[in-house]
Amino acid sequence: MKQELVQKTLGAGLYEYGHHACPLAQKWEPFLTGGVQAEKLLVAYDNADYTFASLPLFTEEKALLLKGLGILREAFSVERVEIYLPESAPEEVKTAWAGEPGLPVVYGKVDVREVGSKDLLHHPETVANIARVQAGQEPMLYAQVAQDEQEKTLCLPLESTVGKFVKAAGFAIAEGAVVAGGYFGRMLAPGQLNQPLYGLSNCRIELYPGSFCAVSFAQKASAHAAAESCGRCTFCREGNYQISRFLKSAVTGRGAEEDTAWLRSLSEAVGEESVCSFGQESVRFLRDALVSESKSFDAHIKGKRCDAGVCQAFTDYAVDGSLCVGCDKCRQACRYGAIEDGPGFIHRIDVFDCAKCGECAAVCPEKAIYRVRVGRLIGPTKATKVGRFRTSRKQY
Repeated sequence: MKQELVQKTLGAGLYEYGHHACPLAQKWEPFLTGGVQAEKLLVAYDNADYTFASLPLFTEEKALLLKGLGILREAFSVERVEIYLPESAPEEVKTAWAGEPGLPVVYGKVDVREVGSKDLLHHPETVANIARVQAGQEPMLYAQVAQDEQEKTLCLPLESTVGKFVKAAGFAIAEGAVVAGGYFGRMLAPGQLNQPLYGLSNCRIELYPGSFCAVSFAQKASAHAAAESCGRCTFCREGNYQISRFLKSAVTGRGAEEDTAWLRSLSEAVGEESVCSFGQESVRFLRDALVSESKSFDAHIKGKRCDAGVCQAFTDYAVDGSLCVGCDKCRQACRYGAIEDGPGFIHRIDVFDCAKCGECAAVCPEKAIYRVRVGRLIGPTKATKVGRFRTSRKQY
């Protein structure tokens, strides 16, 4: 029976999911042909996974996970099992697995330093798919697709590409940027959307239909990594903190010319010297972007500008004098008193008082307020009645 279970699973060509994605035949080789007896089965999310897209498995498909665990126990004659759940798991997940006989639950990340050569470590997605294969079903994969304030969780066949997930979520990707893997992912060009997801550390696809700044995104990713690092790895802990500081300087107009070399050196050190996937993956986006988006980094650090018009330090909000109808809605919405001139007059924004919060642009019915380069004039310099100013409207 043991051999039958193993062969049926391997015959399906099933992949392990996550940072160390590989065929199960490769992952199981030491236990099948190397004479190693598995002593413990660990079920845990990849340490770089902060989305936990497949958490529905633990409630809606709990029976499937239990079946997969039973198959692995029988196939490898394993008695000890540990299940790792994220500390942020919903109460319904914790309740569903509390007190499950013979299945101790650990809340937090798996400590890779304590995972031995005789431990069999699998992602929850893999355990569920082993059960699906044994039942004659197609392997599946959960993913999150997000755009603006909308987010959808989907479950599609394992081999599904980024493009298929986006299409199934009902989002369009005609223009803008697509980032697969969230902060620890990579930016994909439209022609790269046929890439499968199982090789990424987390299944999150983020769509940016408007302007996208790779430098700003990398700064948020490094800040996230520095805040979430467990602190045990010097390279991950200190490296991401330093990277975050360099990138903060870049997006606020304080970058120095040598910063690019520092970013390249630090990202390589963090990626290569960190012990677990969290540190290794935390610089994936930055390392790719330093090559593919080198012009954007040069623009921020050397040119002191953001060509995407995203970074606030390089932009102001301004009123297009040819579009403003003097309705006064923006002036009423401004909490900082930064908008000058009343009804019937073209409104003007005092850049010294403006907090760049964007509330004025959100309430403007004419879409006459938008970001421009610092110092760019698109409206009058003095009080002017509506209809007496003409300019070409060119955003940013």
